[in-house]
Amino acid sequence: MVYVNEEDRQRISDGEEAVCALAKMGGWATQPCDELFPQILSQYCYSDRAGLVLGHWRREISFSKLIEAVRQIRTDILILEPGRDTSGRKTYYLSLILARAGEVRLHRGLRLWSADFDSPLWVVADPRDRDLDPCFFSIRSTGVAEEAGAPFGDPVSAATGLRIADLRWVAEIGGNFV
Repeated sequence: MVYVNEEDRQRISDGEEAVCALAKMGGWATQPCDELFPQILSQYCYSDRAGLVLGHWRREISFSKLIEAVRQIRTDILILEPGRDTSGRKTYYLSLILARAGEVRLHRGLRLWSADFDSPLWVVADPRDRDLDPCFFSIRSTGVAEEAGAPFGDPVSAATGLRIADLRWVAEIGGNFV
């Protein structure tokens, strides 16, 4: 049994707000995962149009169980976790578990990226983390699509896009800029 403390409850609340905000920014109408989904996904939501399960990380759920759920349902899962970036600002880290061509792949350490406040959103491997393999996904109303190249050309635009995406998230969650 996993003991849930006050910090965990706050992370759950932050995560739920962020999932709703990301769904709205992605143009994804969602509904709670119903009995057709594995029990482990019961606290997550699903976008039929995007073919995507969205949720936030919980201590009681392991990635191996989520990977097994993807194998069963053959549907992508996007998990987010509230955190802090290297400068100490609030951000969200993303993990994608993808069902592609009969295989399941896990991408961790991802961040939301945006060129400006009106441009399309991307999910990218955090460019500051040299241990991650570069990967890039565009966010579309029909789901998350893997792309061949980065939406940015240099480290400055990479960092700026991460910060803009964080501000978009804050604006969507809080309704204003902080």
